[in-house]
Formats: sequence, C-alpha cells, structure tokens
Amino acid sequence: MPSSFAKLAWRTRVNHDPTGSLDTEFGSSGYAFYDPSTTNDDILRKALVLLPDGSIVAGGYAGTSARVWTVARFSSTGIFQAAVTRNTGLFAGLTVDAAGRVVATGNTWVSGSTTDSAVVARYTTTGTGLAPDSTFGAAGETVVTVSGYDHVRSSAGAVDTDATNGVVFAAYAYTNAAVTHQVVWTFRLTSAGALDGSFGTGGRVGAIDLLAMNDAAAGVLVDGAGSVLVSGGARATSSSTSTTDCVWFLARYLGQ
Repeated sequence: MPSSFAKLAWRTRVNHDPTGSLDTEFGSSGYAFYDPSTTNDDILRKALVLLPDGSIVAGGYAGTSARVWTVARFSSTGIFQAAVTRNTGLFAGLTVDAAGRVVATGNTWVSGSTTDSAVVARYTTTGTGLAPDSTFGAAGETVVTVSGYDHVRSSAGAVDTDATNGVVFAAYAYTNAAVTHQVVWTFRLTSAGALDGSFGTGGRVGAIDLLAMNDAAAGVLVDGAGSVLVSGGARATSSSTSTTDCVWFLARYLGQ
C-alpha cells in the first residue's frame, strides 16, 4: 500500500461486487490513490462525479494556511490519469455538463485573508486528460464577487449546469463587520463563463436571509423548464448546535 495512505491520500472509490467484497480489479486491490500534495497533511475530499466514458473525477483541497485546490481524473478501473491544481483557495463542488466537461466551484480563500471571492472553473476532458478550458472565463475560470460583501464562498455541492451548458451555483456571503450573519446568493454564468445578465441582476440573485443570522445553501438543481432550485438551511443564532431556531428552505427561481 502506498506510503501516502498514511497521509490520508485520496481513497477515490471502493468498488464492491454484489456480495459487498472489494473489487480487486479496481485500482490496487479495490482502492485508487492520489496524493495532491507532498507537503500538506490536511487533505479533504469533497466531491465525486462520473464522466460519460465511465471515468471518475474527484475534487478536494490540501493544506492548512495555503490551500491547494485539486481535481483529479481516474479511469473506470481506478488508474490515475490526470490532475489540475489551483494553488490557492477552498474547493467546494463538481458537476459535469452535457458536453462532458467538468465544472468545479470554490473560492479564493487563504489563511488571514480579509476578502475572498467565489470561483468557477471548467475543465476539458479530451481523451484521458483534464485541463483548464480556455473558452471559459479567463484562462478557464471565473471569479465572482457581490457588492457590499467582503467574502463570497461557493457552497459545497451547490452547482449544476443548464441546457445551454451555463453554470448555476450558490454561495454564502458575509462582511468582516458581521461574520456570523451569512446570506445566500445564487448565480448563473453563460457557457462562456460570463455572468448571465438575463438572470436576476447582472447574473446574481439574492440575498436569502430568512432568520437574520446564518443562511447557507446545500444544493442547486436546474429543472427541465430551466428554473433554478436552491436548497439550504437557516438559523437565528450563530450556534451550530441550536435546534429550536433553525429552518430548512427550498427556493425556486424562474429560468430561461
């Protein structure tokens, strides 16, 4: 077993036969490994998607004060094929558009930063590769801000694509003056990575602020009519253990 396993390297997929035993034909005795950082022990896996050819893409980040955002591709049999890395920021989510391209969300956070922004990146998947898509945004990514907020952070898992291969995602935003008052914003980008001016105001819709404290998105889906569904939760205190002042929400925005 690779020594990197001791560093909590990515255990990308465990493949089981109908009896629940490990599929020893997948990766190395049922496991696939990839260590995105040779120097950082703090490695977190965040998302997993399948490409049309059956290959597997995993996303996550490594590091403590200096995050390394990595998206890695494996064959359907668990063989590592390619990876791309963004040297700063927190990774949040993955999806695949109708053209088989990988879309990733995250933010530009580094330890001690007083501002950060949401990031959407798109990667081509030609052959067995994985590379920034030069036709999307600037060099394959788009950075999104919201006026009046110091921090805009993509929510884990809250990303989807629409029928035009546009990208819809949600993020939570807050100011340095009120770090516990977080609100939800939803964004739509065109297939070229620009904010879609036909959605909300300049491609932005917000803010969901139900209980005047902590609101966060958990999922985003685009339905068959192009409407955007956003799910999440809100609470009226900054306590993550409160059970008396919380609410789950589902919002729908008219689409195309």
